[in-house]
Amino acid sequence: MNDRAGTGGVRGTGRTPRDLALAIGTVSCTLLLVLVSGCLVDSAHEPAAGGALNITISGSTTVQPVSEMLAGAFMQAHPGVRISVTGGGSGKGILDTGEGTVSIGAASRMPEPEEMEKYPDLRIYQIGGSGIVVISHREFPGDVIGRDDLARLYDEREENLSVYPRIAGIKTVVQRSDASGTEETFAQWLFGEKAKHLNGALNVSDTSDSGRVEAVAGEGNMAVLNIVRTTPGSIGFVDFGFAESHPDVKMLRIETSLGEVFPAAGVPFGPAIRDELALQNGRNDRYIEGLTRPLLYLTKGAPGPWEESFILFSQSPEAAKYFKEVGYFPLVDFSR
Repeated sequence: MNDRAGTGGVRGTGRTPRDLALAIGTVSCTLLLVLVSGCLVDSAHEPAAGGALNITISGSTTVQPVSEMLAGAFMQAHPGVRISVTGGGSGKGILDTGEGTVSIGAASRMPEPEEMEKYPDLRIYQIGGSGIVVISHREFPGDVIGRDDLARLYDEREENLSVYPRIAGIKTVVQRSDASGTEETFAQWLFGEKAKHLNGALNVSDTSDSGRVEAVAGEGNMAVLNIVRTTPGSIGFVDFGFAESHPDVKMLRIETSLGEVFPAAGVPFGPAIRDELALQNGRNDRYIEGLTRPLLYLTKGAPGPWEESFILFSQSPEAAKYFKEVGYFPLVDFSR
């Protein structure tokens, strides 16, 4: 198993995130036009303050924090619009969109071929990008972990971890309990394209220098982060934006099967992930390409004018500050 993405592009499309942004990530307005909040809307149809124009968004807990900030800014500019944002994971965002129960779905992975077959009307818009990082409790010895070590922690074989120095003291291995684009991306990087989750690891009883290793799951990035930061000897994975500013967890650099370490010593995680998002050339340059992914909105068929306006706003330079505030990368940072 190599350490790069299988296709060198956004999984399931054969296209890189840059191609995706150019091909399906731009919404066009064909309305009577006035420029408002970085997007085009029909001024004659601006809803009255306190009106009942509602937009609902569900899905990825990775996308959720920036969606909440974007929604707040958009509602401030358009007092007659109400936007509600909920999580549930990428799978739920795709399901809810396809079933027509929400206005916009959010995902941190591309829909699977079977999802596209079930919901052929899905339209996809890239709004940004991010990366997955491996985190440990702050007391973890060292700042590097091997890809092979991670595979041992999350596979379905019972093993004595004491013989592997970097993970000999692990007490708790944390993963996701929900239908998560974060977990699917991580699982596919470790075990190949057919891996959809790591549920099998929850039934495994590894041992280490600390005795039996506990396998636990948390719902959403924040739950995983909270378990790791409060549990000595624990390890997990979350989106970079959740881990960046938490002193109680340590982001671990990853040694590939070829002996390369990403990010390189002295290189911050944020710039490394951003640069990898921009390159997307089928190999690891600044970070592990297989651990970077797009942040997406989805609609069932063509969006309505206000959904369209909101998506345009999310892709605009004016929205970039909200992505950066939560540790993500706006489309304008890596799409040329």
